[in-house]
Amino acid sequence: MAVPPTLAGRIDYTPDLPTQRDALMQRVPQGALIKAGAVYDRPWWRDKGLNGSSVSTDGLVSATFDDSPEDASLGVLFGFIGGDKARQFNTMARNDR
Repeated sequence: MAVPPTLAGRIDYTPDLPTQRDALMQRVPQGALIKAGAVYDRPWWRDKGLNGSSVSTDGLVSATFDDSPEDASLGVLFGFIGGDKARQFNTMARNDR
């Protein structure tokens, strides 16, 4: 099922789901995930031999990816912010983001 457990629990199943699975879906909280993007005039990181991808366990953004067009007419990075860090991000002032 490609939906969060809390939403999957609203689907009518035939036959009914096992009792333990139904109980789990009623109790698992919704997660928090934000996809954030940054757009630059060009993909400047490529000039430095970088690929625009990163993984971090310390920062606010846990993973970044280069999503620039093939012709490099823009530099586009997007990243994922999840869990408690996503909730923290949502409370930050726009300029701090």
